[in-house]
Amino acid sequence: MGARAIINGTDKADLIAGYFRDFRAALLAACHSPGGITVAIPTPPVTSKPVGPLVTPAPRNSGIVAKPAPAPAPTVQTGSLGSWLASLFTKKAS
Repeated sequence: MGARAIINGTDKADLIAGYFRDFRAALLAACHSPGGITVAIPTPPVTSKPVGPLVTPAPRNSGIVAKPAPAPAPTVQTGSLGSWLASLFTKKAS
C-alpha cells in the first residue's frame, strides 16, 4: 500500500468513483469536449457617470477656534435636599 492510500484511505473509493462517472456523463451530455474552446458570450459595455456627494459636505474650518462659553455657577437650593448636601461638603468656620 502506498503513502497516498494510507493518508487518503480507500473506504469511499466506490462512492467517489460514482461521483466521477455521473459528472463525466453530465459533461458529455452537455456536449463538452475536454480542452475544447467555449463560445464567448458578448456582453454590452458598461458605462457609468459620476455620482454627486451623498451628503452635504461640512463647512471648511477657518482655523480659528472659538472659546467655549464659561460654565454656569453651581446653584444650591435652600431648605431642601440640595442645601443639606451642600452643608455636608462645605467647611464651616468655627
